[in-house]
Amino acid sequence: MNALKTLLAASAAVLAVFGFASCADSDSTPVNPPLPTNAFYNFATYNGSDASACSFTVQREGDAGSAVITFAQTFTDKQIKTGDRVFMAYTTESGKQYVSGAGKLYNFVNVTGGKPVEATAANSARLSTPVKMEEMKRTGGYLNMVFRIPVSRNLKNLCLTEETNTKDPAYPVLALFIESDVQEGEYRQGRVSFDVTDVLAPADVKGIRVAYKDDAGLDTLTFNKIDAGTIKPIE
Repeated sequence: MNALKTLLAASAAVLAVFGFASCADSDSTPVNPPLPTNAFYNFATYNGSDASACSFTVQREGDAGSAVITFAQTFTDKQIKTGDRVFMAYTTESGKQYVSGAGKLYNFVNVTGGKPVEATAANSARLSTPVKMEEMKRTGGYLNMVFRIPVSRNLKNLCLTEETNTKDPAYPVLALFIESDVQEGEYRQGRVSFDVTDVLAPADVKGIRVAYKDDAGLDTLTFNKIDAGTIKPIE
């Protein structure tokens, strides 16, 4: 599966809750600043940098309106690419989380999971390392996940698969395939964001069903196009 290979870099990043947000022209080692009590935490899309600033688009959930937050930091394409998905900590001058304007970026991690790949016998969710799913949320064309998984150093594989739902074609079936380097051990929190825009685009698609494996076996969550889009599984 060539598509899986392209996601391996993201699989390592997704296990870190935060990364460093440093200025692109700085030669000094970035230092993680303390997070203020009024910090916001969001999945977001990186829009790019100009000579003096960068911006990210955030969205509350579902198809709610989006906001563009601008920060006085810049990044190179080697650090992050336009269109990448991140999970970030930030504040805004307005004090509001989903209002466009200037803000201060404290840190972020790249959680880009890419688009779904074709489901095969080799990437079946039944073969996945069990996860403890803490939250699954749709924001526009993205499906965001927060989960815990046993891991020693990093993930071996991570992708979202897609197959036709023959019983109910209006709800394509997506599934999380995730393989850790251990099956037991210390649980670490991970985050990933998948681009499901193309899956939701057809007019006859009413929503998606998303399967994942936990300690009890396979579980499936349903997202309707018209719904807000946040589901917090209860163990």
